[in-house]
Amino acid sequence: MPPKQDSHSDRISALEGQIVGFTTAIDELREATAKTERSIVEATAKSLENNRHAEERHAQLVEMFMNSKNPNPKPMETEDRPRVTVEVPLSAIRDLCDPYLNLFRNIIPPVFDTLDVSPLLAFGVLGTLGSILNNSR
Repeated sequence: MPPKQDSHSDRISALEGQIVGFTTAIDELREATAKTERSIVEATAKSLENNRHAEERHAQLVEMFMNSKNPNPKPMETEDRPRVTVEVPLSAIRDLCDPYLNLFRNIIPPVFDTLDVSPLLAFGVLGTLGSILNNSR
């Protein structure tokens, strides 16, 4: 009978060794899971921050569009470019186009008091005149 006790204690020792191995593996999995969770939280926070910047930029662009009839638009501020204004590059185009567009602005009022659709009519008239002149040659 004594050999059976030795075999039982050997089996118990082997099982205890397996339990220690499993415990170590579980601890490693917990650490890997915690690390992955931290990475996901950091990535989510970064994504939310990027979305916030994109929403701010979108709001600035919408405001610029809505104020496009204003001859002195407010400067647009961003992190990359602290003070950028659309006044300078567009002033030459506005100075050339406004006299022609003002003819149509007197005919068609803005839609909802904000959306100027007179350029559509102006381009239509230019296209028609261009077609007439091309056909007359």
